[in-house]
Amino acid sequence: MEKGNKKGIAYVSFAAIPNNSSHSIQITKTCEALQSFFNVSLICRDSKKGDINQKYGIKHKFTLRLQKNNEKGYGILRRLNFFIFAFLAIVEGRYDYLYFREPLLYPMLEIASLLSNAKLIFENHRTDRGRGIDKIFREMSIKRSVLVVSITNALQKEYKHLNENNIVIKCSVDERLFDRCFGKKTDLRKELELPENKFLIVYTGSLKEYTGVGDIIELSNNLDSDDICIVIVGGTKKQIDLLRRRVKKNNVIFKGYVEYGEIAKYQQAADVLIAPMRRAGPGGSPTKIFEYLFAKRPIIATDTMTNREEIIPGKTGELYAVGDIMSMKKAVMRLYKDGRLCKEYGERCFNQARENTFEKKALRISRELSKLNKH
Repeated sequence: MEKGNKKGIAYVSFAAIPNNSSHSIQITKTCEALQSFFNVSLICRDSKKGDINQKYGIKHKFTLRLQKNNEKGYGILRRLNFFIFAFLAIVEGRYDYLYFREPLLYPMLEIASLLSNAKLIFENHRTDRGRGIDKIFREMSIKRSVLVVSITNALQKEYKHLNENNIVIKCSVDERLFDRCFGKKTDLRKELELPENKFLIVYTGSLKEYTGVGDIIELSNNLDSDDICIVIVGGTKKQIDLLRRRVKKNNVIFKGYVEYGEIAKYQQAADVLIAPMRRAGPGGSPTKIFEYLFAKRPIIATDTMTNREEIIPGKTGELYAVGDIMSMKKAVMRLYKDGRLCKEYGERCFNQARENTFEKKALRISRELSKLNKH
């Protein structure tokens, strides 16, 4: 499918969109950015949870091919129904490229690409070191794609031997969300009903155990200063209730789930942002780290492979060993006592973050495909 001078690209995902995950945000905002260079269609399931364009603030609209989400179908049957829907949409659309990030889509996309003469682009988010169907399909996705987009340097290194056309483009951020509230920390705290004169440590994201949010609660119980307050944004009522039972001091504020467009406000209302992620593998790069960098605030995070790629100790933040509450506390107190250091860290974070926008991601992909087409 080629209209004017633009080639056609279909982003295919089994995700039910819109939803509250960073997964769906990355997909939809990538489609929006790619629309500047391609005629983009998003082929996915309809979650029936609102308008995609409105929920994610989509300005440059792309084509939506949404499968009606049949909640009565489960497991293999649900996937099979989507595979048929997506296959027919691809054959009908006659796209030049098929973009995907879920290896289980590979067999269907391989057949569809052969019938429609489309080329595959695979965005790799993790590694499969064991045996099984996931490992096989991931490796085949990488081998058979004209371009592989790895979200960390470690992932590129892991799979470079399977495909030389393997580039690194890290999780991206919508910089427009941060442009609206730069330099207005006091005003933001008033708007969000947060303490105006406290040293705020803010966490935004999922409250699942692997995120390390339980360590934040342990940190709160070990803080000595009454001037420090922790703000936790995200999660369900049940998750919040379980965490609240573990809080021993009056220094934690739970804000619950907030809409995508409001998260940047909480991040920029902070003095310090914290990311206690417990996963340590080469994949799973958390979107929040890149949002934190854009927020122009120092970051305290666990010393994992992914975090080491983005956070430079003594430059943009502090790293501590997973589960080491006392080291986390030490990092907090260091920044609490040194406002100048907080400001320096924040400036460096922002300078680094400028490379991780959806617009630059789309531009890089467009340029890489242009180079490949010339060969």
